[in-house]
Amino acid sequence: MDFRPLISQGDQVFSLIEKRNAHLDHPDAIINPEDTQRIIDQLNRLISSLPDIQSPQNVDELLTAELKRRAVGEKEELSSQLSSEVPTLEETLAIYNIPPQDINSLPEWLHKNKPAVVSANQRLIEEHITHRQVKVFMGSSELKSQAETLVLNALISLKSVLRNHFLKLPGVSDFLDNYHIVIDSIETRAYTNWIANVMAITSIGCTRMFHKSVYLVPEKLLAQFGHEGLGHSANHAITASSSFPYFIKSAFTNVNSSTKESVAQYFEQKIFDILKDNPTATSELKLDESFETIYKRYQDALILQQYWKHLGLYATLTLARSRAGEEQKQHQEISKYSIEPRWPSGFINRNRNNWDKLTGRLLPRVTKELIYAADPVGRIMKSTPDKHRTDVERFILTGLWTPAGLEQWVKLNLEGKVPPVVS
Repeated sequence: MDFRPLISQGDQVFSLIEKRNAHLDHPDAIINPEDTQRIIDQLNRLISSLPDIQSPQNVDELLTAELKRRAVGEKEELSSQLSSEVPTLEETLAIYNIPPQDINSLPEWLHKNKPAVVSANQRLIEEHITHRQVKVFMGSSELKSQAETLVLNALISLKSVLRNHFLKLPGVSDFLDNYHIVIDSIETRAYTNWIANVMAITSIGCTRMFHKSVYLVPEKLLAQFGHEGLGHSANHAITASSSFPYFIKSAFTNVNSSTKESVAQYFEQKIFDILKDNPTATSELKLDESFETIYKRYQDALILQQYWKHLGLYATLTLARSRAGEEQKQHQEISKYSIEPRWPSGFINRNRNNWDKLTGRLLPRVTKELIYAADPVGRIMKSTPDKHRTDVERFILTGLWTPAGLEQWVKLNLEGKVPPVVS
């Protein structure tokens, strides 16, 4: 069967969705119910014409299966915008293609990693007592300039090291050649904007102060650079230059956002791994501490970040599985995995106004945070032999997939079923 007409039809519908989203980017924009319903009708017709393909055997079948997943997710998300009824947890998980195994693994991770989290926290307690620091006060032009200079010099060294030692690694040249790397001293989080081709490091997030002096926190800068640069920016750059249809390149959507985050999380850690194995490269970074010390501190901070992420997601899941007014039940469940006794009640109280008064369900803006539980890249890499690792890293950077789509895409590549012109 020739799937190309269906894929072309899908591209036309997705171009309408992107035009709609471009309008809604403006602060005063209003959803047009009639236009939205017309797009929903087109998506319904598209979905009914697409076959169910569970195990694609070639690229056309994969794209068709992915188009159906994306179309169903987009239809459900658009439909929810025209309805006053809050989606159920199951509907939300389906809209954003969040794999059930990733949701179900949250309590297991918290239980299994508790001893490691406690140990890492103790090591960082000793570190923080010895080197107590505070954020840089960016309201001061003098301190702001000092912080920006530190970050700028570090970025110059880091870009040089990547070009001199790691240019052949997946995504490195694609990112460096196509993205403008800037320093942002207003935003508290680093970001990538693929429309402007800008990747921003936040100086607030990677500098600290102690005794009137401003210091760089190298592991924070490297984590930002790996996540946004080698992850998001490289993903967009490689995808934009690929021969994929329009809908695989479409970033104006929440339906594939869980996969994009999984990719970025992987490359956040990847930058530390490649530097750790190359002492010559780390010496050229001109850091004030040994890279071994920085790496150990990052590893400890990382497992604490993962703990808070998993605990927050499990707490969100617990609320989404219950109803407003069931606070005792929620507290009892969350407390099973919280190291801090007071944290569960604080989380529940912070969300006291995030319930739909008609249905008693948790509001979608909170429930959709569960997209960050999806970890298709983690599953892929666990089953990837070392000899295929570099190839697979290139595969996961090519295309903006749903979790299932990414896993199928990698599988087809490893089975040799993808023509070179596509991958």
